[in-house]
Parts: sequence; structure tokens; C-alpha cells
Amino acid sequence: MNQPLPDPIKIVVIGEPKSQPRKRPFIQKIGFKPDGSPLYRARMADPGTAENWKSEISAAAVKVAPFKPILGPIRVDITWYFPRPKDHYRTGQFANELKPHAPDLHDNTCDRDNLDKAVLDTLTYLGFWKNDAQVCGGTLWKFYCAPGQKPGALITITPLAPRPMRTQLITGDQMEFAKIARP
Repeated sequence: MNQPLPDPIKIVVIGEPKSQPRKRPFIQKIGFKPDGSPLYRARMADPGTAENWKSEISAAAVKVAPFKPILGPIRVDITWYFPRPKDHYRTGQFANELKPHAPDLHDNTCDRDNLDKAVLDTLTYLGFWKNDAQVCGGTLWKFYCAPGQKPGALITITPLAPRPMRTQLITGDQMEFAKIARP
């Protein structure tokens, strides 16, 4: 007998979203060898932290954390809301109004995958699931805040029922991939 799945968990985080920084390798010239050729050293650059943002996620998530880790496949949908730059607004007496062509979608710094990583790492640490590899799907969106809206994120966690392959509907994209990937 199948047990009912828990309801989706919604988390509202207030704060400026930050992506999870990743260390990047680089080569540093440190001098010359006795034969005159350059001498290099491999280093790792640490671009900073997202600890304040992850603290905001933790503070909001701990209020709705499950008693036990969610088992099985999970869907996580995340929508981030970023502060608007000043050039999105009009000037003078209309300075609190957006320009007519100010974008809604945020396509600047903060890579979507690194934003996702900061959220998933934090929720894994809090015990929402055993491993973020359980997250099988979800949608990710980056928007600018509407006037008067605070920056932050809306996170929705939905436990999924495992589906045997034989009962799974195959979409057109999956069928196309199956044709290409066949040995």
C-alpha cells in the first residue's frame, strides 16, 4: 500500500541572493628557472563567500524543516528576486517609477547554477534530505523586484513518487534523445 506524499514545503527568504562561489584555478608566474625559462605555480582563487545569504536561507528554512529527511526523488523550484539598479528608474519627480522598458528578468551576475547550489547546500546541511542528488527536477527563475518588493527567494520543495520506467510517459525531447543516444 502506497503512503501519501507530504505536502510541498514553501520557504520565503528575505535578503539579497548571492551565488555559491566556486574556487577557480589559475597559474601564477613566480620567477625564472636557472635556464631562464619562466617558473609557474598553480593556485586556487577564493572569490569570497555567500555565508550571509546562506544564513538568511537557514533562518527561513529551519521554521519549516521536516522532522525526518525527505526520502526519494524531490523537485525544488526556486525563484530569486534581485534589487533593481538605479538606471531602471526614471528621474526627477518620477524617480520612484520604473522606466517603461525596464526588464523583469535578471540576466546579469549570479549564475543560476551557483544560486541553486547555495540553496541546495544549505537545505542539505539542515537535513531536508540526505543528499542533494535526490533533487531530480525543478524550475529556476531570476527576476528583478517589483517596485516596493524586497529581494529574496521563494523555494518550493515537492517530494515526488518514484516512477518505474515502464509506466513513465516519454516526451518528444526524450524520444529524440533516445534516437541520438542509441549505440
